[in-house]
Order: sequence, then structure tokens, then C-alpha cells
Amino acid sequence: MVDTEQLKVFLIDIVPKTIPVEVLDDRIRELESLVDTYGGMVVLKKFQKRDMPDYTTYVGK
Repeated sequence: MVDTEQLKVFLIDIVPKTIPVEVLDDRIRELESLVDTYGGMVVLKKFQKRDMPDYTTYVGK
């Protein structure tokens, strides 16, 4: 039996507060391209502008 269900992916990125929107767009497009190459489908894109990651709010455990 062949699994035909497409992999669904959330893209989550933490970026410095000073990053320009153009750079953020490029980062997201690159991640989307990698997901597409793998055969996945991006269902959600989120980013948060922070100087440092907050390890208590990472997705998953």
C-alpha cells in the first residue's frame, strides 16, 4: 500500500528584532522551498521577532 497523504508542516522562525522584512521573506521562502522539495505542504507560517529565544515557549518537548 502506498501512502499518498502529503506531509503537513508548520514553519516557525525566531528572528532578531532588527531583521528587515525582505530578509524575513527570503528566509520563509527558502524554508517553503525545502518543504516543497521534500514533498510536504506548508499549512502554517509564524515568526517571532526576539533578541534571544525563550526556551520555555518553544513548540514541542
